[in-house]
Amino acid sequence: MGVSWDKATATAIAKELNLTLSTFKRKLAAENINFRKAKESVRNKLAKKMLSETRAGISDIARKTGFADQSSFTRFFIRCNNISPMKYRNDSSLRE
Repeated sequence: MGVSWDKATATAIAKELNLTLSTFKRKLAAENINFRKAKESVRNKLAKKMLSETRAGISDIARKTGFADQSSFTRFFIRCNNISPMKYRNDSSLRE
C-alpha cells in the first residue's frame, strides 16, 4: 500500500482502495468496524511484532509505526497493553 502511517487517514485509505470515502465508510459500517480502532490495533500488533522479533530501537519502532516521537509511542503502547515497550520486549512470557 502506498500510504504511510502518518498519512493513513480514512480518506487516504479509501483513495488507495479506489473507493469514495462514503463507500469506504459504508463498507466499514457494514462490517461493524471502527476505522480508528482498527488502525490502532494494526499499529499495536506491528509494534509488538517488531519488539519481539527485532532489535530495533524503541524510537525506530515509534517512527515505523507512525508516531512523531518515542514518548507518544510509549504512551500509546502502555494504553493498549498496560506495559511499557521495554518491559514487553524483555519479558517473553508476556508475548502472545
